[in-house]
Amino acid sequence: MYSKSKSSDFECLKNTLNFDKKAIDEIFERASLEVLIAKNLFSLNKEEFIFLCSTFIYGKSASKKELDEIIKKSIEIY
Repeated sequence: MYSKSKSSDFECLKNTLNFDKKAIDEIFERASLEVLIAKNLFSLNKEEFIFLCSTFIYGKSASKKELDEIIKKSIEIY
């Protein structure tokens, strides 16, 4: 949340935790979250997860590239 925030709402927390945005792999963190949700909330096995991800269509843009990276990393983690 902090890394996408433009406000100072999280400054105190950032300083308390000694947060370093450069140390975070956002693709890995998002992929880990997607796997957690797929496994624990939807009880998907890896094959079901791969099929679900194969249905995502997101155009041709930087967002599509990011989504593809998240999906690839999610499958690796699974």
